[in-house]
Amino acid sequence: MSLPIEAHDSLSRLSISGLFFLIPISDAAMVLLSRLITRRSPFQADKGHLHHRLIQTSVPLRYILITFTIIDLAGLVTGFALVHSGAMRKSIFPVITLFTHVCVVGYMIVFIEKATKRRVQSFFQHLDLGHVLYFLKYKVTKEDGSKVPSYLLNRISARINSEIRVTDVCYIEEPDILFVGLKLHNETLRNIATRLEAVFNSEKLRGHLEVERGEFVKIKNPAMNTQLKRVK
Repeated sequence: MSLPIEAHDSLSRLSISGLFFLIPISDAAMVLLSRLITRRSPFQADKGHLHHRLIQTSVPLRYILITFTIIDLAGLVTGFALVHSGAMRKSIFPVITLFTHVCVVGYMIVFIEKATKRRVQSFFQHLDLGHVLYFLKYKVTKEDGSKVPSYLLNRISARINSEIRVTDVCYIEEPDILFVGLKLHNETLRNIATRLEAVFNSEKLRGHLEVERGEFVKIKNPAMNTQLKRVK
């Protein structure tokens, strides 16, 4: 891409252009690096892109788009500031700026991926230590008993994830079922259920807890492999 920009050299001019495309440049760089590190073809498709990682964290799509917009706007503002700054046109500062912006976005991609994996791993580690995992399953409907739209169920899931601790998890198991996994320490299931009911009420929805609830316990039998037992 060629822009009528006065710069020290072509590399600086391309760097300013690159600031306008922070998301695709950073995402492509991190995905290619990840594939090469794991000895895969850089052209092999997978779900390691930034938007895939964000979707896996149950973040609503509109918030993902808002995040992308903020990142790209930051690049646009920086790029225009460099273009209209006479002191920057004759230096390698645009190259350094693009590199740091890509590194920040790349770090965000890695951080999101690691956070998602650790959240799941923490549940298994909790069981390995002999502790109990509790779960609640809600069938969600509107007040008149009709089906809840998918966008509204995604919003409820996101709100519940903000109500429970970061080590706990809530996800959509079926089109109208929410699964909430909990590691309790200082709070009872009753208190948590009360807070979640308040979320449903604020959205004018009904959350039927009678679907299923109980606990997961890891048991060991000398004559058999380790098993995971679910107690309702």
